[in-house]
Amino acid sequence: MATATQDCTATTSMPIQQMEEDLHRFNSALDYLETHGDDDAFGAVSLMRPFATSLENRLQDLRSALAG
Repeated sequence: MATATQDCTATTSMPIQQMEEDLHRFNSALDYLETHGDDDAFGAVSLMRPFATSLENRLQDLRSALAG
């Protein structure tokens, strides 16, 4: 029989994985704009990059909390 923690980890694992995939696509789009965009795109990327980094850190913290 699964424990409550195992049940929670199993049910949250899939949404976390989806968020990580979405964040990867977002970062890929930022990378593309950074290398192929104009000055306005580069400015937008510089504003969004810290947000993406913050989300990555929060997802890692969430994964660590669920694992431990």
